[in-house]
Amino acid sequence: MHRSGGFRAREILVALVVTLVLVGCNKRNRCEKSGECETAGKCTLKAESCVATKRSHCAKSNLCREKGSCSLIEGRCVAASDQDCQGSEFCRTIGKCTFTKGGCTAKKLKDCLDSEFCGKYGRCTPQQGVCYPANDADCKRSWNCEGKGLCRFKKSRVGVGLCVK
Repeated sequence: MHRSGGFRAREILVALVVTLVLVGCNKRNRCEKSGECETAGKCTLKAESCVATKRSHCAKSNLCREKGSCSLIEGRCVAASDQDCQGSEFCRTIGKCTFTKGGCTAKKLKDCLDSEFCGKYGRCTPQQGVCYPANDADCKRSWNCEGKGLCRFKKSRVGVGLCVK
């Protein structure tokens, strides 16, 4: 069958519109499918860059799971509460469970006592925002005492505690 010029032009126009719509959708979805979305909650395309615009994107990100950066503030995923910090791997492993202006930190004794670092390494007391051993009791409660004989507390040259033989 022979097609008229007007019909052919309409087909080309429809194909062009469909292509432009698909390209536009792919650009919008580019961020949602990118590593930046999964890693840092940057799931929205804005001025040709992926940026964080929704708290829900932050809450689903690796930054939230790992470091407690679950809240959206001024276009960035950051820790903004004790709740953000307490759900993180940093809280479970190294005791950074309390929110401070700078993010998640080890501030309360409970932060450190409940951490994996206390049970493994005797790092059971908060000092300068990090869990360290502060006495022989901290060292003795650790796996390192039982498994490696590191049961005595010693203050290091920089002023933080270590468990030693």
